[in-house]
Amino acid sequence: MLTRKRIVWLSMGIALVLLLAVAFLATPAHEVHTPGATSLKASVVDTDIHVYKVIQPSQSLSEVRCQVWAALHNMRPCPGDIARTYLASITQAPNSLYLLWAGCISWHGSGAIINWQGYNIEYLPTRRKLVIHCYVAEPWITHHQTLSGVLAVPSVPLLIVPTGAMGPGTIQIDEDDRLEHLVGDQSDQFQLATATIS
Repeated sequence: MLTRKRIVWLSMGIALVLLLAVAFLATPAHEVHTPGATSLKASVVDTDIHVYKVIQPSQSLSEVRCQVWAALHNMRPCPGDIARTYLASITQAPNSLYLLWAGCISWHGSGAIINWQGYNIEYLPTRRKLVIHCYVAEPWITHHQTLSGVLAVPSVPLLIVPTGAMGPGTIQIDEDDRLEHLVGDQSDQFQLATATIS
């Protein structure tokens, strides 16, 4: 028979086990799905473009190339043979948005290195917002390596996002960096750019 004292100790033991599980266990990482959002499958093309300035997304591949030229050379107009200089293997496609995106950055503002496990892209039609979700599953208590010093500008991949579900008008493009925990996810969402869909 359980006495009041045993019930208290048993309850405290269960609470301690639950707290340790929340603190030190992680769930499997998974894609982020927002109610009412449309999941999009973007093509990813590796590039040899190393640019630190923001390149505005566009449905015009020529405009993206020209922005890269202007960012790297601080000049306009762009040369006529720019298609052979940047993204030469890519051809203009209908209903596509071209977005140079640094990818899920492996560090957070504090300098802690985050090893992102994946990303997925959604379009929220009611808010006219394209969201790139970066996600990783980790326990609440974890030790991250930290980053200090100077790094070279990495090459920036090109996302080719289908625009069929978007309709004409301006859209906002956000990145959502999400740390998934056993209890209570952390999300840091910020705007990357805007784009006009025709």
